[in-house]
Amino acid sequence: MTNSQSLPEGSETGSLSAISLLSACYSVVMPALKDITGQRFGRLLVLDFAGMQPRKNGNGGPLAFWECVCDCGIRIKTRASNLLSGRSTSCGCARRELAAIANRTHGMSTSAEYFAFHHAKNRCENPNNEKWEYYGGRGIKFCFESFAQWYAELGAKPLPELTVDRKNNNGNYEPGNVHWASRSEQAFNRRPARV
Repeated sequence: MTNSQSLPEGSETGSLSAISLLSACYSVVMPALKDITGQRFGRLLVLDFAGMQPRKNGNGGPLAFWECVCDCGIRIKTRASNLLSGRSTSCGCARRELAAIANRTHGMSTSAEYFAFHHAKNRCENPNNEKWEYYGGRGIKFCFESFAQWYAELGAKPLPELTVDRKNNNGNYEPGNVHWASRSEQAFNRRPARV
């Protein structure tokens, strides 16, 4: 709109919204803007029109931006086209949550159950482990494919003083041959002493 052009009738009284005024100004370059105030796009609620910005490459008309508030409370400004196409559905919190879920395996890496899993596996598979000769060194294998499988077999550690025991002391760490046991129960399940 140039200074020589007159404003649409009623605009000087404020009866035209900023959107309709901008649409009138840019009607040659772009179609009329649709007011999306109050609409929800995923986690984003559109609060208000945030203005027009020229395209970075200079080609085409300006881009409409909208101020939104995410369900997490963060306010952002995003392009109308991103909202309408579904490319913008949150402030970024949804992507961070999905990344955290994808990177989390079981959420029990500091638990007593995981500690037992890790140490039993290490005794069988790491020749540098100080107890290797009593486990992996004498042919005991660790046959659980994952912590999830181990936990499904043993369940939660029922008492703090219990540790993992193999029912058959010469058998592998494998489903059906492991259970939680006290030190006194494990004392009865040892190899005979060598003479």
